[in-house]
Amino acid sequence: MPTYTYRPKTDQCCDACRDTLEIFHGMSEPNKTACPHCGAPIVKTISVPQISMGRYGEITDAKINRSGMTKYKNIGDGKYEKVAGPSDAPKIVDRSKLPQN
Repeated sequence: MPTYTYRPKTDQCCDACRDTLEIFHGMSEPNKTACPHCGAPIVKTISVPQISMGRYGEITDAKINRSGMTKYKNIGDGKYEKVAGPSDAPKIVDRSKLPQN
């Protein structure tokens, strides 16, 4: 069941709903209108969803190699070392030697 965040509509509320109140209920259930602890009027707030892609969304070096892209890691002083990618990609990239715009 999703977690929904509510806040009080008025200053007359209990400690449980003073700042925010998390309530678990089904998506098809109507929004709650009162604090379950004190009965004060509450309103649902918009919050950031938690999204997890699990291992399928993980970008591994093997996936980078198969895609033809290149991954570099910063080794300091504006230099980057190739970690994954095609064999013809430069092993070291020095930012100071790149063309300036």
